[in-house]
Amino acid sequence: MRTEVEKMANQVAHDVFVRWEEASVSRAVRAALERERADLVREVTEKTGLLAAEAAKKAAGESQERAVARAALRAVEAVLATRRDKDESAVRALAAQASRDAVLDARPEFVRTVHEEVAKVLADFTPPVVHVTLPARPTVELEADTHRVLPELLLALHARCHVLLVGPAGTGKSMMATHAAQALGLELQALSLGPTTPMSKVFGYFDAHGHCHDTPFRRAFEHGGVMLLDELDNGHPGLLGELNQALALRTCAFADGMVKAHEDFLLIATANTYGHGGDHQYVGRQALDTATLDRFTVIDVPIDWRRCGWRSTDGTSRSRSRRSPSAPCGSGPVWGRPSSRWSRCGT
Repeated sequence: MRTEVEKMANQVAHDVFVRWEEASVSRAVRAALERERADLVREVTEKTGLLAAEAAKKAAGESQERAVARAALRAVEAVLATRRDKDESAVRALAAQASRDAVLDARPEFVRTVHEEVAKVLADFTPPVVHVTLPARPTVELEADTHRVLPELLLALHARCHVLLVGPAGTGKSMMATHAAQALGLELQALSLGPTTPMSKVFGYFDAHGHCHDTPFRRAFEHGGVMLLDELDNGHPGLLGELNQALALRTCAFADGMVKAHEDFLLIATANTYGHGGDHQYVGRQALDTATLDRFTVIDVPIDWRRCGWRSTDGTSRSRSRRSPSAPCGSGPVWGRPSSRWSRCGT
């Protein structure tokens, strides 16, 4: 590369010198330099003599040669810069065209790969469609992110059992009641219990004008539907005791009289404890009477790791257990497996 550049520079310099000699500008410059040199020689000769004049003539000649050399060097540099800019532009254009051609050639494969990767990512966040089929009921499709113990809940409700869902906070117990109502095609009524929840909020009341006001529990009990009693272990023991008759006999004394339960009245309650009172996590929970617990089928609701996006290396969902599966019921909650403790159904 260096040899080629030197050859190019020599050729350009030769061309410049040739053109310089032939151009009218060069002749004008030489004429001007000759005049200046003649004047300088004449002046020096007059003042210092012949030797001084010869020295001045020689200096003027050297000065002319240096000017010509500088002009030739500038011309060579200009030509090289022009060629370099042209070469760089050509290289950039070729690289851009090659990139476009490569992208166009690989576009189908690239688009297919992107679609496959996006589908893999969305598969972990898209809830699967759950098909619910129960005897004497049409098949229902649920596209919600359902909990893995939902089939167990639906089985208990179809058997006309009142269900108590027990699990830590945030496991989706209340949402599972919504999914169960959708699967059964029933309306959902909900009520959250607390230590100060009055009887009138559950059984209704008469106002000062003699008008009777119903409640979500009354509407589900009389007209059918799924009744959600949230935070059952946080309710007042007296209020829960009043519910025992309605759950056991399916007949309830409301403010305006006795009402028999509708055929499609189903009750789901949620709790964070098993009714043995508060613990270090849920310190404000009430101990539930055995007569109340006897009305319910208890289903454990663990953390569903599939809904949290946790998967093991073999693709199966992860779970954890706080006690051995062989431990007896009542020795502590099993948050890692969908087991249940079955008691007498409240029919």
